[in-house]
Amino acid sequence: MNSEERNTWVALISSLIVNAWFYRQIWIMFHNGTSLAPDGLQIWARTVIWVIPVSIIVTIVLTILASMLYAVVTGERAAAFMKDERDRQFQLWGLGVTMIVCVAGFLAAMTSLALGTSGFVAFTLIYFGFSLGDLAGNLLKLALYRNR
Repeated sequence: MNSEERNTWVALISSLIVNAWFYRQIWIMFHNGTSLAPDGLQIWARTVIWVIPVSIIVTIVLTILASMLYAVVTGERAAAFMKDERDRQFQLWGLGVTMIVCVAGFLAAMTSLALGTSGFVAFTLIYFGFSLGDLAGNLLKLALYRNR
């Protein structure tokens, strides 16, 4: 397993952890009525603002731990973080899938607003599109690494 594939696994795991927490918060906001409160969008935005640095920190910590664990298990020294043409191609394909899914999420949000849903729902759909796009892009990269 090269460093790019390992980092893709780490990105996938950290994304799942952070997004699970975020969607739990949103679920709570829907059930306790916060999403309908006058400051519901502000609370939603504060939650997203916290998700960004937490996601970065979780990814950094998991990347370091994964590198250390990989070195201990395999007995290999830390490999140089080199990208070859295959890694760049996989990165571009993953990015393409991510962008397609993100755009679909944005269009779903705009459609929901046009049909009369709240801004809270629309922003949640945009976030969902972004997180689903990240998941789809990382899964495609992992599939490409496994099949090539």
